Amino acid sequence: MFFSQRQFVIMDLDHLVGIFGLLFVVAIAARVYLVYRENGRLPVTLKTGDTAHDFVHKILAGIVSMQAINILIFRAQGLSGSLIGGSPETFYRFLVPLHALETTTVQGIGLLLSYLGLLWVVIAQNQMGKDWRVGNNPKHETSLVTRGLYGRLRHPIYSGFIVISIGLFFAVPNVVTLVCAVLTVIVLSIEARLEEDFQLTRHGDAYKDYLSTTRRWI
Repeated sequence: MFFSQRQFVIMDLDHLVGIFGLLFVVAIAARVYLVYRENGRLPVTLKTGDTAHDFVHKILAGIVSMQAINILIFRAQGLSGSLIGGSPETFYRFLVPLHALETTTVQGIGLLLSYLGLLWVVIAQNQMGKDWRVGNNPKHETSLVTRGLYGRLRHPIYSGFIVISIGLFFAVPNVVTLVCAVLTVIVLSIEARLEEDFQLTRHGDAYKDYLSTTRRWI
């Protein structure tokens, strides 16, 4: 059975997108375990309240969920097409693919951006060491990290997630990844400012000096 170039691109990239999703989960899980082993507490604080932080985290959780579903459908479609020789768009079409962007060049660049963004995030997490966390808990003492990437910009992890979201849009161009990319940029821009307010209350003048010498984004 012969496939068009667009179908071939989808079939060829699906396993690489799936591997990316797996690596993303492993990277986050490994960092949670390492910090827990060193600090004796989970570095994840997710609340269900009505503060700005809580609202932002709910949106981010929704974005991650949508991206996970998107990757699973994309991967499942590739597998089904390979196994039964059917069209790889049987279910994928419900994500409203943007066919104009489904080229080897565009999707290849998107995949590269996704992997580079994940590598950037892993490096930034490693440089935070035991101070890495998800969410702000005033009861958990953390130091002000200014080494490595944090000496160049204030939010390297958020920057990496933005690159990942943009990369996934180009690697798997559809309405879902487009919405996720736009929301990621908006929500993390808000979260960055909330994070800075929190750090100001915790580290005071030291963080003021850090703000004056370090850019928010690249």
